[in-house]
Amino acid sequence: RMVAYPLSDDGQRSFVDISAIPFNAVDTIEVLKDGASAIYGADAIAGVVNVKLKKTYVGSAFTAEAGTSQHSDGTTEHVAGIMGWGDLANDGYNMYVAVDWHHTDKILASNRSGAFTNLDWRGLPGGNNTNPGAVGAANLTYPDSVTGYLINPTGGANAFLPGCTQALQTADKCTFQFPGLIQAPSEQTNVLSKFTKSLANDWSLTVTGSLFDSIGEQVAATSFDHAFSNTGENAGSLVNIAYGPGLVPKLVVYPVLSLPASSPLNPFGAKANLVYSFPDLGPVQTNVETTTYRLFADLKGNAAGWDLDASLGLMYALMHTNVFGEINPVLAQAALNDGAYVPGFSTNGASLFAPSGGASNSSTLDVIDFHGSHELAQLAGGPLGIAAGVQYFHKAQNQTAPPAFASGVQGDGG
Repeated sequence: RMVAYPLSDDGQRSFVDISAIPFNAVDTIEVLKDGASAIYGADAIAGVVNVKLKKTYVGSAFTAEAGTSQHSDGTTEHVAGIMGWGDLANDGYNMYVAVDWHHTDKILASNRSGAFTNLDWRGLPGGNNTNPGAVGAANLTYPDSVTGYLINPTGGANAFLPGCTQALQTADKCTFQFPGLIQAPSEQTNVLSKFTKSLANDWSLTVTGSLFDSIGEQVAATSFDHAFSNTGENAGSLVNIAYGPGLVPKLVVYPVLSLPASSPLNPFGAKANLVYSFPDLGPVQTNVETTTYRLFADLKGNAAGWDLDASLGLMYALMHTNVFGEINPVLAQAALNDGAYVPGFSTNGASLFAPSGGASNSSTLDVIDFHGSHELAQLAGGPLGIAAGVQYFHKAQNQTAPPAFASGVQGDGG
């Protein structure tokens, strides 16, 4: 059994990270397509996949490989090794340790060309220019902008900050490249140790412990496919969702960011909504590190014609998440009002109104299992047997968002 990953898919579907098992410790993989709940518990009602570790290993083996792309990015390094001692038949014990380490560098979209980064499909029938900043891109009322412009509160011509004009925007000359990743950097460290001791009457005791550490990074647009953490592109409001323990999920609405009438960049003499993609913040970045611990003890043997197996397992997974570049609209508006942040000129947005948000999620699984099988008779089509078992397991998952995100103050804007 494997502990569920601390972060559920869409917040509701749990899954396991099979890469937490070092490949060099795997002996075989068994797929049972029939129901196996009598042996493995209720979770195996539709079948089961068994990843079987090497029972014993004596000696040592090491592998190493590395490679990079023609653009000198996406570099990959992989080192693995396994060492084992003790002959189970002669020495009465065996122990081995398997280590596996992977590292992969990032591939920036800016390092590639062609279909990887092309967002202008006007050369194809019915194609549109979907580059950030293009008119009509992402179905926005107001195109994205890394230079910024103010919406005329009286409905007349908008006021553009230095770097773009209405004519250039209309001609899609104020577009910019999405600074995302084709491949995110990652690193995995996997250590597994297994100790097996022969006991009297063909019984055996096995203790297996493992540690898996996975580090990943995601750099992307917001969930609405906007560049960076956009804020004022539509003539509505910023909308976030508040959720978390003790909170009834609800929409939290903030006014669109604006420049006050007192701003020297505002020619309208009244508060004007601001369209600005805050390029100094860059895209939203999420760093994740997950560490998984696993300790299992298994006792196996034969008694009265029954093959018996008892096991006790403790598993724990801890995930640390840090999010950078998400705008806090309350702090952002305050910085715009008092002139602490000037669009198009300031580069201190991260320290003023985009504090990092961190959370620690965890998942645990405790298992006590006892099952046995017994052959009843030999039939023409094979042996007829019976299997029975009893199992107790306890699952717990703690998944919480950073306080500012859970309350709806900070997060993806819409």
